Amino acid sequence: MGKPILFVSTTAGSGLKNTLDYMENLSIQWGAFPTNKIGRKITTLKKPISEKEYRNFVSHIKMEKKDFKPTLNQLMIYQVQRVMAQKLLPRDKEYWIKKRWNESIYFYDCKINVFKKSVAVLFHKMLYNKMKKVDED
Repeated sequence: MGKPILFVSTTAGSGLKNTLDYMENLSIQWGAFPTNKIGRKITTLKKPISEKEYRNFVSHIKMEKKDFKPTLNQLMIYQVQRVMAQKLLPRDKEYWIKKRWNESIYFYDCKINVFKKSVAVLFHKMLYNKMKKVDED
């Protein structure tokens, strides 16, 4: 959580985009800073890695967590996880309470603009009200 990630993958031909997208989605669920994706197919393996491909990763390494700006997608994924921990997964609920994530808009304090924060709060309320607890009928 709170670590920058640069995704790197190679494939023999197909599935590169799906692989990189999957790794990015998984890292978002872990509260990481997704920075960029570098992918090479067998036909482009010799293509050198450009500064443009890793520049964002380097800047995130130097960045403090408080300066990170999560995307709306990252905030929404967090809200889904938060509601699931609150309503469906008792073991996760204990952990989220311990981390105080059950009360927060994101994994850690960071820069979230007012619009994104409002949307995330409303989405959490709507989802929380719609989702039934595991033991509810």
